[in-house]
Order: sequence, then C-alpha cells, then structure tokens
Amino acid sequence: MLKRHTIFSLLSVFLYIFIFSATGLAMDISDFPELKEGAWEIVDKKAGTKSRMCIDSATNRAFLAFGKEAQAQMDCDTSYEKNGDTYVTKARCNMPMIGGMEMVTTYKGDFNKGYTTETITKMDKPMFGMPATDKSVAVSTWKGPCKPGEKPGDMQIFGPNGEALGSMTTTDLGG
Repeated sequence: MLKRHTIFSLLSVFLYIFIFSATGLAMDISDFPELKEGAWEIVDKKAGTKSRMCIDSATNRAFLAFGKEAQAQMDCDTSYEKNGDTYVTKARCNMPMIGGMEMVTTYKGDFNKGYTTETITKMDKPMFGMPATDKSVAVSTWKGPCKPGEKPGDMQIFGPNGEALGSMTTTDLGG
C-alpha cells in the first residue's frame, strides 16, 4: 500500500506534467520557451519530493501531445499572458471525477537554467483529502547533460527522504 505522502507526491508530479503540457495549448507554441535539452531536476516545495527528467525537443512535443489529449477529454477554457520572463496560464476545466477545476499557473525564470512554477488550484470536489484550494511551488533546475543510460523522457521520482518512489517515461503518457 502506498503511503499518503507517496500518493500526494505522485499526484503532484502528474499534475505538474499536466499543467506544463496544457500550458502549450493556451498559447502559440512558439511563444513558450522550449526547455534546454538535458537533465532537469524538479523540486516540489510543498510535498518535499524531487524528480529528475531527461528532456529533449521530442519530449517537449510529447508533453504537448499529452496535454492536447487530456484537454480533449475535458471542457477547458484557457487564457495566457506573457510579460518578460513570466508566463501565466489560467484554465477552468470540467473533470469527470472532481467536477470543476480552476488553475492559475505562473512560470518565471530562465528556461535554459532554471525557473519556478507556482500553481493555485481550486477544485469543486476535492479528492484524497486534498483541500478545495491548494498552492504548489515547483523549482526546476537544469543539471547538465542526461546521465549515461538515460534517454529523453525518462523520469525518476524521489520522496522527501530521497527514497525512490517510481519512474516513468513519456511513453507512459502516450508520447
């Protein structure tokens, strides 16, 4: 049985992936900077989890394809704003299990070195003991080239104490 923090950690990673991938749908893809190829570390400040992902341009495209597929299954109204190195997306979606969900996501930073993602999520029907309104902050940092044996799309997820929680690839997302 998975521990509660493990479930929240995995949910936060999947939510982060959804938010990141859906962002490209709210804007012209050429407006949102592509992440620098290589290894990226994503630290979820609230859950205390860390993920590492090997990224290339095909991975970025896979995220967008995943986001398009996810939004095709929901009724989402999305808007986008850009101001300097700050990108803000606002989405209101109707999801089968939780009803309405509203997300305001702000990305700020240098997408070649590191950036911060702040998301405020409001759910009509919260699940898994999550609050109706939640704020998460993730800090993403470029760590250099991918490790030997890693291929683009590979992701490892680690818990608050550094324990491995799991791994996945963009093929797990349909990419």
